Amino acid sequence: MAKELNMDIGERYSISVMAFFVPYIILEIPSNIAIRFVGTSRWLSSIALLWGLTMVSMSYIDTWQGIAGTRALMGALEAGFFPACAYLVSCWYTRREMQLRLACFYLMSVLAGGFASILAYGLYTLDGKAGRSGWRWILFVEGLITVGLAVVAYLLIADFPDKNRFLTYEETKLIIHRINADRGDAEYDQMSWAKFRSYLLDVKIWCFGLLFFGSTVPSYAIASFAPIILMGGGRSVVQSQLLTAPPFVASVVFALITAYLCDKTGKRSLYLIGQAAL
Repeated sequence: MAKELNMDIGERYSISVMAFFVPYIILEIPSNIAIRFVGTSRWLSSIALLWGLTMVSMSYIDTWQGIAGTRALMGALEAGFFPACAYLVSCWYTRREMQLRLACFYLMSVLAGGFASILAYGLYTLDGKAGRSGWRWILFVEGLITVGLAVVAYLLIADFPDKNRFLTYEETKLIIHRINADRGDAEYDQMSWAKFRSYLLDVKIWCFGLLFFGSTVPSYAIASFAPIILMGGGRSVVQSQLLTAPPFVASVVFALITAYLCDKTGKRSLYLIGQAAL
């Protein structure tokens, strides 16, 4: 891709990477508000469908500006996906049950990132087939896989507890009672400008955001630039893709153990400090 689209000129690659995060940051809050009105299965499956179609379209792009533009579109879609999934999980489980479940959800993307490198290695062997470069095959096939999973997601994703259709009235009441007994926020809280301002002025939210920022920047840097760094060290495209996978797999094991201990002990700060120091 770098040679074919001249992305190694100036800061083109970095600009294309950055384009993803601008709409991602701007649209996260509006997206989490919208999901209550659209419905989780329709919202999340539609995002996955559009994400897959965007990846397929990227395989036909011939300019670096096109890559940057579709990356921005993917950032807008991602803004409605990850925060919504975390929000949905938090509506079903108590605080002592969430850490491991959120870790499993988040680590699926981490593990997928690791195995995507292996899949990319396999797909890259199609380089030259039907007159298409290896990177185009990677985007095309992985995009089609995402489209297929989006259809399955529409059939399987559950809605919020107060809107679900698979539990009885008594079972739903029990879920809501457990959440209220734990933290008293099972009922949907209507958004208003006064509440929005109060949330913006809450120092704790900014502190947690700063913690998340500090941990996410290096993880995204590794995910986005590891293959480039490895190739810069003299390794081939294939070797770089394969060597990107092991760190993701190792992180899954460590994170699952940590998440289990956090839920078991109810202690979060010690693990956060330890991981940040590490």
